This record gives sequence, C-alpha cells and structure tokens, in this order.
Amino acid sequence: MKTSLFISFLTLISSFSFPQDISKEINGSVFHKKTEMIGASVSILDSNLGTVSDIDGAFALKPSNLPEGPVTVLITYAYYPNVYIAFDSLEEALSTSILVTYKNQKKFKVTKTPE
Repeated sequence: MKTSLFISFLTLISSFSFPQDISKEINGSVFHKKTEMIGASVSILDSNLGTVSDIDGAFALKPSNLPEGPVTVLITYAYYPNVYIAFDSLEEALSTSILVTYKNQKKFKVTKTPE
C-alpha cells in the first residue's frame, strides 16, 4: 500500500514538474540548390535559443520558456543573405517544417509545410 501510494505521488509530482510534450520542436533543413548546408546558424529572434544545421542540413530547436505569440526564426550562413521566417504563434512554428533553399548567394526560397 505504501509503495503504490509513493509511486502515485511521484507520478503526480513529475506531471507538474516537467513539460507535458517535450517532443515538439521547430525543425527544417537548409540547402544550396540540392546540397546540404552544414553549419547554418538557426535561432529564434529575440531569444537565446539557437542551433546549427547538421551534416544533412537539418536542424531542430526545442523551444523552452518561450512566451506565446509571434515567433521569428532566423537562419544565417556566411556570405548568404539572412532568412527571417515569421510565424503568427509558437504553436504554428511547432507544427510546421521549414525548408530553405538558396539558389545562389543572393536568392533563396522558403517553403513552410504543415506537419
């Protein structure tokens, strides 16, 4: 009886202590034409949250402690134009996959795909 009560208490505490869905993330890929861009900097504007794209050009940001409201993702790469991707809400950003394809060092295309 004491063991089951203790386990129930731990379960209750953990449900309040940790975010319920920590798997949600802002994700996408960065390419130059059809080649992956390794090391592109990806961040949330006006926050300290950021990452870089991996060997496949992919990135994933797990936002924590971001307020609800508009979110802007900033993607930068040396000698290429900065890309600002605006979302109306954090929930929209979390449910959209981003694909940035640079055509050359001056032009790019952004594709937002709902997941």
